[in-house]
Amino acid sequence: MSRKGFTLIETLLALSVSLLMVFNCTAVLSIMKMPVKDHQEDIALGMKQAGEYLLGCEVEMSASQLNYTSRDGKAFTLRLDNHRLIKSPGYETLIYDVDGLVFSARADYVYATVTRDSVSRSYLIADLYKRTVPYETGAEGEEAHDETAQTP
Repeated sequence: MSRKGFTLIETLLALSVSLLMVFNCTAVLSIMKMPVKDHQEDIALGMKQAGEYLLGCEVEMSASQLNYTSRDGKAFTLRLDNHRLIKSPGYETLIYDVDGLVFSARADYVYATVTRDSVSRSYLIADLYKRTVPYETGAEGEEAHDETAQTP
């Protein structure tokens, strides 16, 4: 007996494999067409981290960089380097893909204006309040006292 053509099972098997390939391709194409959401949350987190570094520090700044001295006397710098906001020494990266960074002082506060993709956002990162009494930490159970409140 001579055979011409395919059997029913061979045809159904080829059809099912073809359908699986088509469904997988349409799923991949739909994923590729999804819009990319750009929340830029990393900028807010980086500015919050910079603000925590500056808490209680002496701050000196120019438009392009911010120098600060921590309470233990160590000097650090926040600046833009190769489209990254870095803290040096140590080269710690706070924010990636930054197009521009400007530090400014307004009404005793330090603001950082970060530009990415032609969108600028300003963040309050520090205050310029100078403490006249140094921070004091007492031993556990002891209260820290304010020396200016004492009378001779």
